[in-house]
Amino acid sequence: MKPDKIYIDNMFLVRWFLHKFYPIKYKKDPAIIKFLSDDEEMEKYISVISIAELVKTLKYDDKFKKFKLKFQFIEDLIIELQNMIGFDVILKENIKGVKIDGVIISKNIKNFAYVHPHLIDCIHVDISKSHELYFITDEKKMGKLKGLYENIMTENKLRKQFK
Repeated sequence: MKPDKIYIDNMFLVRWFLHKFYPIKYKKDPAIIKFLSDDEEMEKYISVISIAELVKTLKYDDKFKKFKLKFQFIEDLIIELQNMIGFDVILKENIKGVKIDGVIISKNIKNFAYVHPHLIDCIHVDISKSHELYFITDEKKMGKLKGLYENIMTENKLRKQFK
């Protein structure tokens, strides 16, 4: 089935930043970014958690920290990417779950964490599931999460759906 609403893993967004900062090594925009930019019908999402991850990557990752990027510049880059792809951001107040002492705890997150060692992946899958979105990522790294949420697919599988 062709996905009409997707949640984009940061690994794909970071590729665009690599292209932007290292144009000699990464000559072309990543294929997934071009695909997402060209498709205007599919609803595309990331979350505030994704934004925080992007800021952290651009500020502290070895590939980017040498540029000493200022917060406003990082924010401008994210807005540029958002305008290019047309993704919406799922805000904190729209992340579904059970509120305990002001903190949103998902009913599924503990199940995801039990079968997968990387909490951030579990959080992204949980957001995808609670908003009925396809999570576009590298399925190999998802391991047993795919058994708990079937709407996880690779970029290649996504693009094949639209050929």
